Amino acid sequence: MAIAPITGMLRRGLILDLTVALALVGNTRSLRMSVDATDHADLAHEMRLTKLQLGLGSSFGSLFWYGYHVRDVRKRDIYYSKLEEQRAANQAA
Repeated sequence: MAIAPITGMLRRGLILDLTVALALVGNTRSLRMSVDATDHADLAHEMRLTKLQLGLGSSFGSLFWYGYHVRDVRKRDIYYSKLEEQRAANQAA
């Protein structure tokens, strides 16, 4: 069973994420609809920038996840497993 404050935080986070995602999709659709033939080069440039931004974001996201987060989670798990072993040894004694 979920604790009420945690559930509320998750719900707020989910609503915020969905709102931002939908706002971004709406902006790109309106951008595409307002393009005429003279703005084709500008649109192509913006799409290349968008692909570059997605690539850089994914790269730095991976760098953070595997370079920092996974390493720290592993350290935390090792610490808590040692702590649990000590606690079990103290209870057995």
